[in-house]
Amino acid sequence: MMVRLMKSAVTNRSLMVVGFALVSLQAQAEDPFIAARAEALALQAKANEDLSGKCFDTVDSMPELKPIQNKIPIKISEATFEQLANQDKASEEEKPVIAMLAKVIKICSDLDFAWQTRIRPSGGTIHVAGRKILEENESSRMSSLIDLYNQKISYGEYIKQRQAANVKYIREMTAANAENDEAKENIKVLEQAQKNRMWSDIFGGMGDSIRKSQPPRAINCNPNGFGGVRCQ
Repeated sequence: MMVRLMKSAVTNRSLMVVGFALVSLQAQAEDPFIAARAEALALQAKANEDLSGKCFDTVDSMPELKPIQNKIPIKISEATFEQLANQDKASEEEKPVIAMLAKVIKICSDLDFAWQTRIRPSGGTIHVAGRKILEENESSRMSSLIDLYNQKISYGEYIKQRQAANVKYIREMTAANAENDEAKENIKVLEQAQKNRMWSDIFGGMGDSIRKSQPPRAINCNPNGFGGVRCQ
């Protein structure tokens, strides 16, 4: 099955809303997901906004994934008790569906990674530590999907692995952001101290030059009328 990116845009003076849906067609390429990924990334770059959230929302409604949609919620944090307790492993019929899920999730994850690691309209890119955390989180997700596909873990175990990975991701990214912010603040303080020192050297040097350029003050001494001398 080939996955094609269908998109629509609505422009309203100061706001553009870009939505898209992943729909299946008959096979037309060796790996159609490569083309779908490239198209999605191009659309995001053109829209100049993060489309990963819309992408993940669309995955949840794909009819091709219906056989496992009641077993794997797209929003892992919203898994039900029954889903967490599910000890069923992937059947042979479900394995191709899991493979498709892995590919479309990869497209959405790549959109997120591409957005966070490029210069955004708000300015700046994600820091080096954050980039590494993103890469590790995506690697963990694919590893869990592979284990689910190979029937090494159950659906419930997959969900619990992803929940634990998400908690780890949030904790590590929060710490990395705080450390990065502190480093930026320290750099600002250091830069300000250097500027202060520079201006102090400049004005201090100017003062020395001015003092040196002044001629020595003449001292005049006159009798004070009392047998002494008064000097000014």
